[in-house]
Amino acid sequence: MNEIARFLSIVFFALLVVQPIFAQDVEDTIESLPEDPLKKFIQPLTNAVGANLNTGWINLAPENKIKGLDIRFGLVGAGAFIDSDEQVFQLIDIFFPLSESSATSVAQSITSNTALQNEIKNGLMSGDIDLKNEITSPTVFGSEDDFLVIRYPEQQVTVQGQTFTVPEQTINLEDVRGVLNDPGIFPTVVPQLSIGTFYGTQATFRWLPNIKINEEVGELAYFGFGIQHNPAALLNAQLPVDLSLSFFTQTLEIGTGILDVTTTAFGLNASKTFGTFAASVTPYAGFLIEKSNMDISYDYEPSPGNTFPISIELEGDNKSRFVLGLGLNLFGVNIFTDYNFSDTNTFNATLMYGF
Repeated sequence: MNEIARFLSIVFFALLVVQPIFAQDVEDTIESLPEDPLKKFIQPLTNAVGANLNTGWINLAPENKIKGLDIRFGLVGAGAFIDSDEQVFQLIDIFFPLSESSATSVAQSITSNTALQNEIKNGLMSGDIDLKNEITSPTVFGSEDDFLVIRYPEQQVTVQGQTFTVPEQTINLEDVRGVLNDPGIFPTVVPQLSIGTFYGTQATFRWLPNIKINEEVGELAYFGFGIQHNPAALLNAQLPVDLSLSFFTQTLEIGTGILDVTTTAFGLNASKTFGTFAASVTPYAGFLIEKSNMDISYDYEPSPGNTFPISIELEGDNKSRFVLGLGLNLFGVNIFTDYNFSDTNTFNATLMYGF
């Protein structure tokens, strides 16, 4: 389970997140969650990371020319806006094996028979006894003052042919708390290099050096690649704007099959530059169809020796976006700012130097 905590740390630090982060021990939080609650806890982060990684790809469309040297390098900053409804989640009647202490507390409330208490406790820990429940919890973006609460309504349970009444009760799991404490906006920064132009085509790269976590887990690897093509260059057509067809893809991996984030995006963008190399302004707009996925594999161990291997795949909520932005240039120093309209809206601020 250390891999999950390290993943969150690395997403925040290796991608250069610029905000005060861990309000508590993320590792303890993740270790306390089985599959369904973990999906809800992490889903807002999947949305934000996917939305941010697909931000900042498009600004200047490649020029309408056959050959030329255009190089730009710098940093792409993105911020995903976090809605209040992404800070808490609720689940009803889900599989939630309890820790030994929580299972003991519930068992003791059902019967005073020690032997039956042990059987009920073991059933609650293994999942063989699955009580109706209602779970309320903060997500990763929730408040550090809030924690996961399991509410059991009054109900019946049958053990060894005997029917018992389970009294209404509440279990507080205070290890499961919000992490980022209502950030409002979730930022990331990544390096980017663009090289062109050959027959109206430009290649763009994003990359971080591999980061070794430890011998057991292995390395973190991050790489992104994109290609943009101005069809007017091959058609020998003169258009009032520079036009680009684009495709982009990225991968963020930890170890082998432990944690993987993948994103893809393709679409169309247009730009028009007014001015010269000394000073210019460039309005631009674009539309992208996109996808992002986060795959996580881990072992949930609510009590020693009671292990549940879990593998989940989460998909970011963004399926497409519309981009509207403006670029400013002064002697090769470029600043691009744009707003991305989608299910998870993002803002982009990019600083580049190019010629």
